Amino acid sequence: MRLGRFLSSTALLGAACLLSGCLAVAVPIAAGAAMSGKLGKNEKQVETVAAAPRPTGPASLDPVGIATGELSTPGTSSTLADGTKVTFVSRGEMPPPAGAGNSEQAGLIDRFFGYALAQTGRDPARTPRDSALLAAPGLLRPERMACASRPPAVLIDIDPGKGTFDPLVAAQPHPRLPQALAALRAREISVFWISRLGEGFGDSLREVLAETGLDPRGEDQLLLLRTLDERKQTRRVEIARRYCPVAVLGDERADFDELYLYLKHPETALALDAMLDAGWFLLDRVIAEAPGTSLVADREAR
Repeated sequence: MRLGRFLSSTALLGAACLLSGCLAVAVPIAAGAAMSGKLGKNEKQVETVAAAPRPTGPASLDPVGIATGELSTPGTSSTLADGTKVTFVSRGEMPPPAGAGNSEQAGLIDRFFGYALAQTGRDPARTPRDSALLAAPGLLRPERMACASRPPAVLIDIDPGKGTFDPLVAAQPHPRLPQALAALRAREISVFWISRLGEGFGDSLREVLAETGLDPRGEDQLLLLRTLDERKQTRRVEIARRYCPVAVLGDERADFDELYLYLKHPETALALDAMLDAGWFLLDRVIAEAPGTSLVADREAR
């Protein structure tokens, strides 16, 4: 291993401790589809799109039926809670889930995709988009920040549990996730990657995202920590001032709000479970450690 890589890896281990909650902080109580004309007053068309057409498999995702994971074919209609009729048209579809063993996780990624797409398909002037961030976490109620007319975005937390993502270890995302993200970008939904990593690891993280196909063109934005006392919560709230984060993908509830790091009795926050699959999406691991050679050895062998 080259000396630079060794020093970078050593620095990462120190940053993982310093930036993973070792410092005591108080919980901030922060306050924080295209549509077609020529339809009826309460009718819309929502397109379902993806990075590439699929050869076989079930019909395209239904952006309204995300709670049940149901699929619908183009031309069918559903009705939103506000009475708006939504008709589905297709312009390329999500590819089928990869592997029967991953069906549950693939279904979650489909719901994440469908929910973000449905929120983006809303007309903010008539039906404001729902933020995935809490307006007042300390109240323990699923009350969301206001989005106004801010552009939509999704946040993806790549840290494993309460640890810190290591960009020098071989990474393996769920095979469905790169395709779902490509589909969201096609609908002009911004993608943000958030981690406890310091900003000095930005280039290493971008390499991982490119090599795994999660962000092959380097289009997404990174939310890394700028100082040792900065928290991921401050980065999330900061982004919410410029975008509407309609969905957050993570592997623990603290990835949605740092409130969960401080609860002595987690059952007091049961009301917040209403946010699950409705802005908050829990994946086993967003990016898992792949078996075999580390990325460091792989890159240096090229």
